Amino acid sequence: MAILEISNLRVRFMSQSGIIHAVDSVDLSMESGESWALVGESGCGKSVLGMAIMRLLPSNATIDGNIRFQQTDLREADEHKMQSIRGKEIGMIPQNSAMALNPVMTIGRQVTESLILHQGVSNHAAEVTAISLLESLGIQNPERAMVRYPHEFSGGMRERILIAMSLICNPILLIADEPTAGLDILIRNQTLELLKEQSQGKTLLLITHDLGCAHALCSQIIVMYAGEIVESGPTSEVLSYPKHPYTLGLLASLPSAGLHPIPGLSPSPTNFPPGCRFCERCQSVVEICYTKHPLLRMIDDSRQVRCLRHD
Repeated sequence: MAILEISNLRVRFMSQSGIIHAVDSVDLSMESGESWALVGESGCGKSVLGMAIMRLLPSNATIDGNIRFQQTDLREADEHKMQSIRGKEIGMIPQNSAMALNPVMTIGRQVTESLILHQGVSNHAAEVTAISLLESLGIQNPERAMVRYPHEFSGGMRERILIAMSLICNPILLIADEPTAGLDILIRNQTLELLKEQSQGKTLLLITHDLGCAHALCSQIIVMYAGEIVESGPTSEVLSYPKHPYTLGLLASLPSAGLHPIPGLSPSPTNFPPGCRFCERCQSVVEICYTKHPLLRMIDDSRQVRCLRHD
């Protein structure tokens, strides 16, 4: 039975320029222990999808479709129910550690808060658990770290603190949103190793623009473009034998491939074209691509692709 089941999810935002279609008809089913990566350029909808699962979207957002977590309908759950799920059953590593951590609260208070709230343990027991977890994440002198403030730590150390906060209640599902963004290569690799170690046995949803990060941590991958899934399947297969021109473009833009960025810009999410949303940037476009919107199709037992010319 799936731990997380998303079907026909649509997320829209009301804005002065019109309705922003951030996520459009997304389906996802995750079994216990699976690791999935959501990849794509900034603005493709991947972070909005993560926030929709956690019900942390702003008030101008409208969500349609179904989001079920362990048979709980998260769209219909009240805020009290969501508070009991966030942190305890679903842990989230948010973007931007400098913004995610409270600058006027000590690290100890922020790491232990969820454990005290959800499990009702004493302050002392929570501190003992937090110190042990911080130490396992490579934070030296964790007792002293507990009484320090976020600005006293480097970006890499703050990222470890966010990982500790997300793991302290031992959640079933872990959502990691761009956990390596802004880190130098050494700290990035250390963070990847920590996440790989700490997510063992958990269900992981990784949101990232970093294909290397996706390959290192996840067995399955979803490629998003302009709010839609354009390709999905086993990570090694999708990255080795991509079937969608956008995936090909992402791979070509990597430093190892010569840094060839995809030309052009994504279409406006307030006014998508009638045909393929990638057609204006595609190197394999033909006339029908401008008028016919492709469906997401199964092309074998494990691969899906949204392209009229995938073959």
